[in-house]
Amino acid sequence: MLEGLDGFDWASVEHAYGPAVEVPAWLRAIAKEAKRGKAFSSFVSAVNHQGTATPAALPVVPFLLELVAVGAGPIADVTVLLGDLAAAGDHTNVLAFGAEGIDAHANVGALMGAVGAGLEQFRALTTHDDPKVRAAATVPLAMLGDRDGKTESHARRSCARAPR
Repeated sequence: MLEGLDGFDWASVEHAYGPAVEVPAWLRAIAKEAKRGKAFSSFVSAVNHQGTATPAALPVVPFLLELVAVGAGPIADVTVLLGDLAAAGDHTNVLAFGAEGIDAHANVGALMGAVGAGLEQFRALTTHDDPKVRAAATVPLAMLGDRDGKTESHARRSCARAPR
C-alpha cells in the first residue's frame, strides 16, 4: 500500500506551512487510523488549508484514492476530503456559490480530474455497510457531476439506505 509515496519529491511542492515533506508520514499514519485522528487533522490543515487546496493537494489524491480503495484509515473522512479537493478545497463553496465558487482556483481542472479517477470507487461506496461512508460518497459524486448518467442513481441508492 502507498507504493510510490517515497518516489515523489514532496519538498518540491508546498502545503500551507512550507515544503510538503511531512505528507508521506501523515498518509502512512492516516492509513493506520480507524477514525479521524491527529494525523488526519494535521494533514488536512496543511494540504487543504482552511478549505483551500494547496499545491500539495494534487499529488496526494492518488494516495487518498488508494486508502479508500483498500479501506484503510477513516474512509468517510477521506472520501469527503476527496470531494472537497474536487471542488478546489471546499465543497460547501460549490453549494453556496455554484461553479463560481471554484472556477478561480488554478488547479481546479487538474484536481477534479485526479479525484474523478475514483468515480467508480465513490459509486461503489454508496452501498457500503457504514451509513457514514455511504453519505460521504455523495460528496465527491456531487462535485464530479453526473458525467455518464449513472451517478444520480448511485446517490439516490445511498440516500435510500440512510437511517431514518
